[in-house]
Amino acid sequence: MTVATAKKDTVLRLVLVLQLVIFTPIIIGSFFGCARTVETEVLHDTDTIIQHDTDTINFDGPAWVRFINFLTKGGVIVLKTELGTSISPFANATQLMGKEFVPIRSDSALVLYTEYFIDGSPHFDSLTIPSDSLLPSSLNTISLFQVDQDGETRIAPFFANDSMKKVMAPAGKTYFRFINGIADHPQPSPSVQLYLDDPQGTPLFVDGNGNSKPVNFLELRNYILIPSGVHTIYVRKEGEATPLYQSQKTFRPRAYYTAKLTGAKSIGNDAFSIDEE
Repeated sequence: MTVATAKKDTVLRLVLVLQLVIFTPIIIGSFFGCARTVETEVLHDTDTIIQHDTDTINFDGPAWVRFINFLTKGGVIVLKTELGTSISPFANATQLMGKEFVPIRSDSALVLYTEYFIDGSPHFDSLTIPSDSLLPSSLNTISLFQVDQDGETRIAPFFANDSMKKVMAPAGKTYFRFINGIADHPQPSPSVQLYLDDPQGTPLFVDGNGNSKPVNFLELRNYILIPSGVHTIYVRKEGEATPLYQSQKTFRPRAYYTAKLTGAKSIGNDAFSIDEE
């Protein structure tokens, strides 16, 4: 090896050492020093999937909402961000508890206009989702109830946090909740309790002390855990032995179900049903 070649090799080694000294901290920092955890939500029409990137949560995402309506005679409520028949719908509220959520800003108020029909006549109303009322990245159900106000038919929105959809149920369990959408039954107070398999057994919905807490009209009682499998759900007025309604269903493990009362006793279309979300 010549002297010139030896000097050239020495210079190359020095350059490599300098590159390692300079760039190694940057490379390491790109993997560790700037790492932050993000929780992202991918919402499909079949389910909600939570994807964890690392260990922290992204609190800057939108809020997510879905709708269900309790029109006495059934039908669809079309929700729009502006008035006018040519405006594309923001969402449609049916009487089925669907699986699709719509993203909205969580830091700004949102006014939605409702269009629906009763006995062939169009009705219009509006509802406001107040600013900062829904948490970023939260999942929410908005129930749209039909109420009479000063002789006029109005839409009354009620909000429920669906955060339990981010928590997997234990093995052999499923999530179950209930919405009371019947205003005229039972009388004199449209308040009911639900029972699993035995109409005279332990009520499903209780207060903090374990006492029965019946569900009133215009109320959504949020998710509780029940055993998976085939069960009959009974609806009963407390103090009366005979169930008002009942429905048998196969509850899949770790699935989500919304039971609901719809219609009106006075017109004969009252019903109890259970939707798998």
